[in-house]
Amino acid sequence: MNRAERRRTQKEQLQMKKTISDLKPSEVKLVDICANEKAKKIVQAKMNVIEECVERNISAFICTLFEDKTLEEISELQSVFLNLAEEDIGKYEKLMKGDIKVAEKTIKELNDKAILKCEELINDTNINQAAAVKILKKEFPEASTSMLTNVYKIKKEEISNKNISDFTNKLREEVCEKNGIQGLKIKKMIVEGSNGVYEIENNVVTLQDLNIGFDSLEEVEKYKKTEIKKIEDKINEIKQVFNLYKNV
Repeated sequence: MNRAERRRTQKEQLQMKKTISDLKPSEVKLVDICANEKAKKIVQAKMNVIEECVERNISAFICTLFEDKTLEEISELQSVFLNLAEEDIGKYEKLMKGDIKVAEKTIKELNDKAILKCEELINDTNINQAAAVKILKKEFPEASTSMLTNVYKIKKEEISNKNISDFTNKLREEVCEKNGIQGLKIKKMIVEGSNGVYEIENNVVTLQDLNIGFDSLEEVEKYKKTEIKKIEDKINEIKQVFNLYKNV
């Protein structure tokens, strides 16, 4: 903005202030109402655009992640997300009480308490994630499902990583003790099992034959589910071939 434009802007602002100061109280109130209504419409229009954008990108993300999902299944997953988001926003607004700092402080306090309960639930092998979140929701009704699910997942991965670390450290200590090694640390190990050769380094277990690494038991579980899905797809395809052959 050059000097002339700046002067013109300042002049317009002064004129606007003078015009407002000359208005009657009732006229000022009317202008205020009109301005608020205009602002609400602008905000609502932007919120609608953001909502459409979010829904569109969630749909695209699910399509990319699960190529075999139908549009109906994708719509169901979107509904799950939107329900979680709606509940989370509602819980946050209640915790906020008009002050964002109050909400953040309360959420941190809830998370700290929930983490202690999570450790107890994770150590119970008969309780899966879905059951654990239900228990947490009863004990911490102020928190949303999203808050509690994230806390549970973070704690479970933390415990999983610690278990792997403890196992590898114990194994190293036993090897060193057995071989009379003192003052040395084993940084890398090779272990051979009936299903392949495993490399352990920096708390990451790598299956050499497939060149796949796991840094937590959570990753192992994900791999298991992926492999089971591949086998199920292959079996279903074989069944389809058999049915096709029978009907020829």
